[in-house]
Amino acid sequence: MITGTLLTVLPEVKTDPYLFAYEKHADQLHGDRPYIKHVEEVFTEMYDGLVLACAAGISDLSNPFDDVSLHVYLIAALLHDVVEVCYDDRAEGLREVNELFGLEVGSAVDYLTDLEGSSRKIRKEKWLARMSGVINAEDPRFVPMMVKLA
Repeated sequence: MITGTLLTVLPEVKTDPYLFAYEKHADQLHGDRPYIKHVEEVFTEMYDGLVLACAAGISDLSNPFDDVSLHVYLIAALLHDVVEVCYDDRAEGLREVNELFGLEVGSAVDYLTDLEGSSRKIRKEKWLARMSGVINAEDPRFVPMMVKLA
């Protein structure tokens, strides 16, 4: 089990993001496994990618937990599906994420959440159109794009 307590050093984070995701996905399955296993895998891939970036000299850190700005990536990884999968009302889900984890995390989760569409294919096409053109870390869609790649 991952504990999110290291990720709660951001002043806008009001609750443990891992426990929040764990509780929201409690009775859900991703395929034939508990949904939280998928969440943990995305988190681990995001963390490992950030460690590699640090090791490659993109950052002068040896551990992504040492850089508070990287916590947004890690929290977004934990919450990447929570609005889409756990809320009937997208606006309500995003409001709660913004309140509990701050606007930067909320924005990333918003971009990670599919828009409405009559089929999965249409929802994914809308998402791809919304995300096209991300070229650098200054783009507010950069964090969600990296989480999606994880």
